Amino acid sequence: MKKNFLERLQEADERTKRRVVAVSSALAMIVVVFLWFSYFNSIVRPEATVASGNGGEEGNFSFMDTIRHGTASMISGAWDMLRAAGRAVFEGRSYTITP
Repeated sequence: MKKNFLERLQEADERTKRRVVAVSSALAMIVVVFLWFSYFNSIVRPEATVASGNGGEEGNFSFMDTIRHGTASMISGAWDMLRAAGRAVFEGRSYTITP
């Protein structure tokens, strides 16, 4: 079956070959992204949180919450770095040069 498909693909016109490559690539990307999300979701576990009403059990925690909090943390860190760079550039400093 596989050999027959490959032989037909080799004899097909260029347009058909490109379609097969495009569909195969798209399916492979979807599978890889799904596996990556699944793996990421399995290794990211929330710390124990005390939510109102659940008695100290772990609250609802999803992949999108992780992405949202991570993005907010990265943006906050970037702003802190920009502020530090601005202070370094615009604050006056005195240097003592000794021979």
